[in-house]
Amino acid sequence: MTVTVHRRAEIALGTLDLRERQTFLHGLQRLQTDDRESLVSSGRLRPLTGPAEGLFAFRASQRLRAVLSLGKSGWVVEDVVSPARLTHLLARDRNQ
Repeated sequence: MTVTVHRRAEIALGTLDLRERQTFLHGLQRLQTDDRESLVSSGRLRPLTGPAEGLFAFRASQRLRAVLSLGKSGWVVEDVVSPARLTHLLARDRNQ
């Protein structure tokens, strides 16, 4: 399955140091090689609920998560966030 990086995610990746960016991009390669069910069962991929329904959180590195959508041609990396920021965003959306 292909992986496309949205402009917002490209900007976030540009702020990372080289090693962190390489680790993150290496993690994204699993989206191309592993099927969705095995990624979910391994805990690396989880569907988001509530207002974020239709999106997924993918553990691309120990420190960063990719927020993904599933398009016709494959995965789209919508944003790059820390686990704490992801939790904050989801909690904020639930309270609105």
